[in-house]
Amino acid sequence: MPDILDTPPEPCRKGFAVCIGLICQICVLAALGQSAPTERPDRHPGADIERLLALAPADAAAILTVENLADQLDRGAEHPLFRAVSRMLEARGWNESDDRRDLERSRAEIEAVLGLTLDSLARDILGDALVLALRLPPEGGEPAGLLLVQAPDPVKLRAAVEALNRAEKVGGSLDNIASRSRGQLGYQVRKFRGERPSDAFAILDGGLFLWSNSEALLQDVLTRAASAKVADRAAMNWLTALRADLPQSVPVSLYLNTPALAPLVEKDEATRSLIKTLDGVGMALQFESASVELFAVEHLAAGMVPAPAAGSRSHGARLAARLRGPVFAVAAGSIDVPWAYQRLLETALEGDPERRELIQITLTGLLGGADV
Repeated sequence: MPDILDTPPEPCRKGFAVCIGLICQICVLAALGQSAPTERPDRHPGADIERLLALAPADAAAILTVENLADQLDRGAEHPLFRAVSRMLEARGWNESDDRRDLERSRAEIEAVLGLTLDSLARDILGDALVLALRLPPEGGEPAGLLLVQAPDPVKLRAAVEALNRAEKVGGSLDNIASRSRGQLGYQVRKFRGERPSDAFAILDGGLFLWSNSEALLQDVLTRAASAKVADRAAMNWLTALRADLPQSVPVSLYLNTPALAPLVEKDEATRSLIKTLDGVGMALQFESASVELFAVEHLAAGMVPAPAAGSRSHGARLAARLRGPVFAVAAGSIDVPWAYQRLLETALEGDPERRELIQITLTGLLGGADV
């Protein structure tokens, strides 16, 4: 729940950013006190992310996924980027700085509230799969956020949630917790004092944790969870298509449903015009043994290319880029050349065999004889 770091109450429209910041802070704090990795032969890395995505709202404007956090912590300390940052911080006196002491003090306070270490929080609660989704209302109103977590250790998950609620009650911010149900599944609504809006959460069998600032959204997810029914597959095409063009089982991925982002930029004509050209944008971050890679893909709206090309692919066009380097120092871009070439032949050169043959010969020469 987003106030675990004693963050001052934020408007709901900032909830997505607050949750992302929270996850990053937990990872940093956990890395500072990282313990030896715990072997879990029953783990199946990446097995839960599809289940969580199936529960996400089909009309989400943005979806962030974090996979296999426990594995990333195990490998992170040995990564060249982590070592380089550690050396830089040490050279700047970080280890003896007030900032370091403040961070460690925050870590100790959080661990005291939760009754477990942040390393355990990262591994045993957030360690398998996490999905954060943002839904924007079409006509004003507050955005709805949804946090889904598949916890490796359901016992520690329940204990941490109970400890957090108990601490907020003692602190005076939490007024009461009301138990409710949606079908056969129970959930709780947390009501706060002052102007802070209520939120709702549920802990299901198997360590599945759900939280939202919208009770209606949580109820919708619980209904689908109870019936094992995924969101409308047709409505989820934007996400399915982006995931198909990005590497899987990566630490962090971000998917943007650009048409659903329109309410955020209704007063910005330039940005609104840009959004209209896209069906979706996806990014994936991957840590290799000696590099960091950022993959990005854009799906152009079908209307952005001539009709024959648009009809041959549901998303009209695909642009992909890959950044690679120890700290993204080296950048390289790529386009799906075979697909773009085929669309060129189907549109601009349709009905002109001689020009088609000429371009084929020219491209073959430019590519050193490669078959285009």
